[in-house]
Amino acid sequence: MYYIYRISSSYNGFIPKIIEDRLTDDNYLIYNWYQYYDQLELNDIVFTYFTGKDIISGVYLISRISEIIGDKKAKGRVIDYSTSTPILTRNNLAKEWNRIFTRPRGSVFVIPPASEPFFDKLLKRQVISEIEILDKFDCLNCIQENDFDFHSCPIFGIENLVNWNLEANLSIPKYKEIVSPFWIIPKQSWWLKISWKEHIISKLFYALKSGYELYTRLFAEAMSIVMETDDRFRNLNFDFIINVPLSPDKKKLGEIDRVDSVCKILSQILDVPYVKDNLVLTKPISRRDYKRRGLGRARFSRDYHDFLNWKTEHIFDSKNLLIVDDVITDGITFRAMGKKILERYSKANLYAATCGIMAKKGNMTRKAIRKYERI
Repeated sequence: MYYIYRISSSYNGFIPKIIEDRLTDDNYLIYNWYQYYDQLELNDIVFTYFTGKDIISGVYLISRISEIIGDKKAKGRVIDYSTSTPILTRNNLAKEWNRIFTRPRGSVFVIPPASEPFFDKLLKRQVISEIEILDKFDCLNCIQENDFDFHSCPIFGIENLVNWNLEANLSIPKYKEIVSPFWIIPKQSWWLKISWKEHIISKLFYALKSGYELYTRLFAEAMSIVMETDDRFRNLNFDFIINVPLSPDKKKLGEIDRVDSVCKILSQILDVPYVKDNLVLTKPISRRDYKRRGLGRARFSRDYHDFLNWKTEHIFDSKNLLIVDDVITDGITFRAMGKKILERYSKANLYAATCGIMAKKGNMTRKAIRKYERI
């Protein structure tokens, strides 16, 4: 994934002239950032953008992430830098400016897939990378068209949508059915013949997951389309849509609640009431953190359940509830949510929906594995 790290030199004193002073002897730079840090992966590219008094605003430094240090730091291998004139000026970025700099608060900006070809050309000129980008889709422009027909979009073609009966092999106790429109390619996988950077759906999903909120409509539309065509969901009438809540630490940092955004749009499409934050998390909880601490899935599921508190009161007995998350990996979060709901409303009917299902062998039938398996 590509990021822009914007530094206000007037605020923190880091100006292009002292870049060399910040580099280690072997040409590395230590990054300290907070927002979206949990999305950072090895080999991600960071374009460092300087702005401030007496500085020509622009990108002066390009690095490739080589090491994740502790909780909030990363080490980048410096690919190119300039101490005087920008490698990329603000004027150079004019066409990409609104795509990149309109969304998040803070200093870290995720470069969306629609802008990646622009940055790939820059990287190729710098003889950095030969990553191939599939740029036949320009989702940003399409999504901004109010009359766009999602049903005609090639992204929703049969070759991209999950055939749940033939390809998916995942169930969740107490849930009647699950639906997800797309396979999402893991960022780290050894057996897949395609990388997430080569898979347009995955690129769009990781942009959404990192805060690029415009793509919520695309994934909400995809969820509605597969429910229209799936025999398990076609004739269902839902009474309520419920979101999987955002962790309170992410709320405090001002992170965009992508699940909430998807639920709002899905509610309009399906004409089903959305009950926001029916259940809320009282403590921060992260799968990545539990894994790093050597704590298992059972412990995470138990703690997640215990950290959930009721915030709103609705009568859910005998109601069809559609519980929505951004992605399903193994169903642990859904399982904890379902257990909490059924403890109070034992006659509720639970259904799960996500933007995508993680392409892991445990989730896939042999037919789906053969579709993606490295040969």
